[in-house]
Amino acid sequence: MINTVQTYSLNNDGLYDQIDVVKNSGTISSKIFNGFTVDIGELFKE
Repeated sequence: MINTVQTYSLNNDGLYDQIDVVKNSGTISSKIFNGFTVDIGELFKE
């Protein structure tokens, strides 16, 4: 099973643009909440 997180951002036209895709491991960061990151490995840890 591939665990995937896709992040999107609302653009000036009111549409969502895909910003990042992370599969199985790595981190994603928020553009709105400075310093907020999520470890993908921990997110899907069993």
